[in-house]
Amino acid sequence: MTALIPWWEAMPIRHEIRDAKGSIDDVTMSLYNAVYSRSAPYADPGYYGQITYPSANLAELMAKVAVRLAAPRETYLRVPALRRLDQAMGGGKSHGLIGLYHMAASPETMAQTDIGKLVLKTAQDIAGVPLPIDLNRPKVVVLCCDDMVPGVSKKAEDGPAETLWERVLWRLFDGDTQRIAEFAPHYADKSTLARALEAVGRPVLILVDEILDYVRQLSRGDIEGLRAKDMGFLKALFDTVNDVRHCAMVVVMIGSETDPMSLSGGAQADRAELESILQRNGTLATVTSNTDFVSILRRRLFASQPSSTVVDRTTEAFQSAMTGQWRSSVFSHLTRSGTTAFDDEVQRCFPFHPDLVRLVEQEWGTLAGFQKVRSTIRIFAATANALQRRAESKEWTPFLIGVGDLVMSDSAVREAVIGSGLIGDPRNQANYRGIAE
Repeated sequence: MTALIPWWEAMPIRHEIRDAKGSIDDVTMSLYNAVYSRSAPYADPGYYGQITYPSANLAELMAKVAVRLAAPRETYLRVPALRRLDQAMGGGKSHGLIGLYHMAASPETMAQTDIGKLVLKTAQDIAGVPLPIDLNRPKVVVLCCDDMVPGVSKKAEDGPAETLWERVLWRLFDGDTQRIAEFAPHYADKSTLARALEAVGRPVLILVDEILDYVRQLSRGDIEGLRAKDMGFLKALFDTVNDVRHCAMVVVMIGSETDPMSLSGGAQADRAELESILQRNGTLATVTSNTDFVSILRRRLFASQPSSTVVDRTTEAFQSAMTGQWRSSVFSHLTRSGTTAFDDEVQRCFPFHPDLVRLVEQEWGTLAGFQKVRSTIRIFAATANALQRRAESKEWTPFLIGVGDLVMSDSAVREAVIGSGLIGDPRNQANYRGIAE
């Protein structure tokens, strides 16, 4: 029988997590940080590819955008131009937008990653022909609306632009003031918008993040004129992108039924109007599904993935211990919430015990303050790091990380659990912190 190889030898923690002693500062991805500040590790497309699990949903979204941008002849028409990401917080929207940005801005680098390879294969399946590796050098226009103030430009990103249309033109023509002046007055003229997008001479990808943050600010009473221009432009653009060859647009706008954002009466009306146009002209898209949860965690936390042999030997070790008196007196009396065979559950959850994953998915994940992916990444990263350090010190370490293995004596684990949203009241947080310490 092949020797049992423990998880901490088969799949070491990523070095950046080790360096941070189990903490992850960039667990909440930011499109702005990836594109403009370049301050985050995932601003590097190669690193993004390393930590990104190539899920079917993400690959399909990126592939359909790639087809719209670069498929030859009329095959690009097999997919619509306008897509909306409307999942609630923690649904992977920012991660998806950053992937789309890297795919269009650094296509050759992304083509070498696992997610990039799957995207190109999926795109070929959709278009019926291979796409060029460089996707015909798309021009990427990024509007991070949660980092914008209506009427106030950031010179490095917007130049002198004030309206949304002027900001788009500044990015589209790289600050060429003569070309911008040609199109700027026609912010709601669909034919002029189309001419401007076509004038670039390359495919155009427009990414708009957190559009409602900007819409909320437009409801200020002192900028009514700007509000009319920006809303007129958005409505015209949503109507136009489907008519422009090799143009794609992805908009993040959380559905009103799941978005807790407080909006004034005017902003509510603007939101309803945009939702109506997006429903008419766009297609809903998702980045993750419930089945991707553990795979996303594994890819984000560990530098390598376990072989089937490592998982099988661990499963056999647990099953051999769960026999005889233990099975009849203990395990047979436990209520299991899942129906999947234990070996299949371990295959999905390794190196975490299926019971811990079920706790997160079925109990913690239903709590209002707990963001399943973000909160769990913080907790599991800190726990895996603490346990790997224990293993290196020859201390006892579990072969599967279970419900009782969250190392509350470790400050990173303790703060990740207490600050995760599981405990909403600040006084209770302080009490639990004192007990844990």
